[in-house]
Amino acid sequence: MKPATFLSACHATLWCGIVVLLLASCQHKPSAKGTDADTAAVQPRIVNIVHVCRHDDFRFEDSDSLFVATTRHHLEYLKQYGLTGTFLLQYDALVDPRYPALFKEHPESVAEIGTWWEFNQPHVEAAGLQWKGRFTWDSNANVGFSTGYTKEERTKLVDVYMQKFHDTFGRYPSAVGSWYIDAYTLSYMRQKYGIEVALICRDQVGTDGYTFWGGYWTGGYYPSKVNTYMPAQTKEGQIDVPVFRMLGSDPIHQYDNRLGDNGQGVVTLETISDLGGRNPEWVDYYFRAFVHDPCLGYAYAQAGQENAFPWDDVRKIMSASGKKIDAVQHGAKVGFGVQFPRIDSLRRAGLIRLESPTQTARWFKENYDLTPATSVSVLRDYKDGKDQTVWYNSRFYRANLMLSDGLFYFRDVHFFAEQVKSPYLDTPGTTSHFEFFTLPMVDGFRWKHELSDTIGLRPVVGSEGSYATPRLVWESVTDDQQQGSTSVLAKAETGGLYFKVTMYEDKIVIEGPQTPWTFVLRVPEAGKAPFRPQGEAASSLDAEFGGTAYRIDLQEGTFHASLKDGAFELALSPDDATGRIVIDCRVVK
Repeated sequence: MKPATFLSACHATLWCGIVVLLLASCQHKPSAKGTDADTAAVQPRIVNIVHVCRHDDFRFEDSDSLFVATTRHHLEYLKQYGLTGTFLLQYDALVDPRYPALFKEHPESVAEIGTWWEFNQPHVEAAGLQWKGRFTWDSNANVGFSTGYTKEERTKLVDVYMQKFHDTFGRYPSAVGSWYIDAYTLSYMRQKYGIEVALICRDQVGTDGYTFWGGYWTGGYYPSKVNTYMPAQTKEGQIDVPVFRMLGSDPIHQYDNRLGDNGQGVVTLETISDLGGRNPEWVDYYFRAFVHDPCLGYAYAQAGQENAFPWDDVRKIMSASGKKIDAVQHGAKVGFGVQFPRIDSLRRAGLIRLESPTQTARWFKENYDLTPATSVSVLRDYKDGKDQTVWYNSRFYRANLMLSDGLFYFRDVHFFAEQVKSPYLDTPGTTSHFEFFTLPMVDGFRWKHELSDTIGLRPVVGSEGSYATPRLVWESVTDDQQQGSTSVLAKAETGGLYFKVTMYEDKIVIEGPQTPWTFVLRVPEAGKAPFRPQGEAASSLDAEFGGTAYRIDLQEGTFHASLKDGAFELALSPDDATGRIVIDCRVVK
């Protein structure tokens, strides 16, 4: 059977992450009740509450007073539930004496004070540089972020901030957060000022002009010395500062969220997320999966909110009719009033660890010399229960398996290579946006033609001329803590048909039934796929993305890549001898 023929006949028609104490493997069936405090002790579920403090914003009248008042509410809610949070100060908030005074009023609510690495006019001018923004704070990437400045300018911006922080608090900060912080700046902060942890944005496409796509999906990793977004594969190639992904993305619904006027929508723990943290039903679902569904190593979540979302907006919730209403006036719980009681009860039960980012980073470094393999699972969607997902991350790649209403497929596979430089490492960016990518094999969102398309690498079975996509259910998700692997077993409800996918640190193993089968991928617009078509079946596949050439090898099985009717078609067939497909995830040799 020719894979190309096989493909053309079968074109019928995804929160949480930190750690390690290695155990024997443990198996989870989708119907299982979940973990208990003993399991949480060895596969920790770690929560950081992080609030961002800004001072000036042209979009609001009297923003400085408005933002201080919002931060006060953040502190009061922490105090009400006996929790602590981390407050990251932008320079203009750092030089406003109201913030240090506010933290002194609420010391029991403050776990740590750190740095928020966005620039504004007072910061830039204090460093002796010329401000190039439209307003005193400007969100354009080439103005508000370190990517828009030379290395010499980045050094000056770090030094003046750190001196002011030390003058104010008598020490240097150990935590820095930003939607993105470049590798040169992070290395300099580590070497001169002892920064211990960095927080950067979750994956998103175009939101606020910022794209991060294909990275270590959740939790912590050691970044490449030339690219903070790219996990390093070697100790020599990494910055010795763990980077954690912020904002608590929904493992199922964030990935495919629609593109609007401002990029992707937001389905996260942020209390201003209508589909996420503002919705009590979603919050229940998120923390249930976070605590009780399987994870490899650890799970990590980051709650909290920017003070640039004023309290009058944050206090609103979604009504049954889908309209925003004032929660307090209607006797309902507001965003933090929904989330913080759940965090408090889980903490008291020993099911989560509430920590500052620095505490989490120190624990991470005690347990990991290199970026670990981790996984996050959701075994029951909150909407209709039909969707399930597993995200697997390692220092070599990430992969996302979906089961959606019986369709079993890889929604995403991206590879990591520490040699790939950030485009802004040596040359400042000049545009209002920035983009960060890794190396794709499957991109179920960006390769779509229509938003309703399902793009993925999926199994098909049968004899030539009568191929079909099987409908499956998940039998089990198995995490092997010692091997650092996660296995997903999917079966047909009758007939004995099954597929087993095991994701190891450096490879993916796919096993299937005795009946003929293969895994197929179809990209409707061939130009979106980075692969070169092949004339014959082969054990390797050549690709190029973002100026980086890479090769994907099969240790077992064969590729066949072709063009048909303007679409790109890829088939992965099992090895004749072993009946398996084994993908080598070390793509840059």
